[in-house]
Amino acid sequence: MAIDDLDTPLILAFLNTLRMNVITASVVVNARFAAIRAFMQYVAFEEPSAVALARSVLAIKMKRFEQPMVGFLSREHIEAILAAPDNHTWIGQRDR
Repeated sequence: MAIDDLDTPLILAFLNTLRMNVITASVVVNARFAAIRAFMQYVAFEEPSAVALARSVLAIKMKRFEQPMVGFLSREHIEAILAAPDNHTWIGQRDR
């Protein structure tokens, strides 16, 4: 495989194939694309004749995904966690 084979349509097809897989999460697809982008930045730096190809791949946007809401603990759960360490020992005081 040559550098010229890694054009924008091939990269987009690869990313779409990953997205079509039910198991692959958006985070994983973005991680793979981040690696491709890093490689293309390296190619642009090392091979001046491939700058146009690298720029076309680097112009592809990352897909956005929804991040789940961060949950929180109830007052009872917090009090249970704080009450768990033994206050009579130095380690228990440190942990509390």
